[in-house]
Amino acid sequence: MNISCPNVHSGCLSIGTSPEETTAAVAGCAGLARLPGGEAHPNVTDIVPVARAAEAAGADALSLVNTFKGMALDRATLLPYLGNVTGGLSGPAVKPLALRFVYEVYEAVSVPLIGMGGVSVVQDVLDFMACGARVVAVGAAGFRRPLAARQVGGRAPDGTSLQRLDRG
Repeated sequence: MNISCPNVHSGCLSIGTSPEETTAAVAGCAGLARLPGGEAHPNVTDIVPVARAAEAAGADALSLVNTFKGMALDRATLLPYLGNVTGGLSGPAVKPLALRFVYEVYEAVSVPLIGMGGVSVVQDVLDFMACGARVVAVGAAGFRRPLAARQVGGRAPDGTSLQRLDRG
């Protein structure tokens, strides 16, 4: 379930920015799906309370992260490029932020994590797994290369030894 969507009943606050909204949404769906999960919203200062709330409410996995709020200007007019002024930023620019969230949440929850955000080559997959992701998803790279997920999946370089980052 995508908890990064706005909730119109909370003044369009994105559900995944609030532990309380996250608990209500995940708990409401937990009995309806075989493997309920939550796609955490990255536009928060500390994602750990939201991740813990999703797990406590019954999420069986968490995907980290969705797009970050961004803005682009038309160079000719210097007006917002998007009709809604802001929109979701994805792709390679978000990878360092996404890795941070996976790293922080890995220590805080026991459910599996799905890492995503800027994945386009095998090394990106290894980076997410080293930070704690059990599964890694390819998103925006698929717009440029429709077979990106197939090209990236299951092809670790020879001699690569995957180790989790030292947490000490």
